[in-house]
Amino acid sequence: MGPAPAIEALAGLTFNRVAFAADMAMFDFGPLHSKIIGYGPRVGATIFVGSHALHVQCCWQVEQAGRVVADFKGALVPGALAPVEGMVVESVAMTHGVIEIDIGAFKLTVWPRADHSGEQWRLLGAGPDDDHLVWGGEFGAQG
Repeated sequence: MGPAPAIEALAGLTFNRVAFAADMAMFDFGPLHSKIIGYGPRVGATIFVGSHALHVQCCWQVEQAGRVVADFKGALVPGALAPVEGMVVESVAMTHGVIEIDIGAFKLTVWPRADHSGEQWRLLGAGPDDDHLVWGGEFGAQG
């Protein structure tokens, strides 16, 4: 499966939440299922995650009616994306590593940084054995 069909798999899924780990934003989509944390200070705890995740280590922003409500520079203002949670992804497009995801009145845009040679973003699929779609670094765009 090439990059376009893989990223377009987000269309029709629910946006669940965004979380952060260091400089990485993790956008969570799709039906929730339980997962036991296998490492870190919360090892053994049960969490609920969506079927798909978009891990972003480059530029991103969420806008509504042309106004930026959250972005990679200021990260996330608490509660800024609460109105988006539970909304369905209406459309997804990717061109040259730039992703545009329409979620109701909101648009999530992800774009690679020209000054960064490593991995920019990664789409994790529904199953633990599914290929990851990776943009940047030695990967370009591949599963």
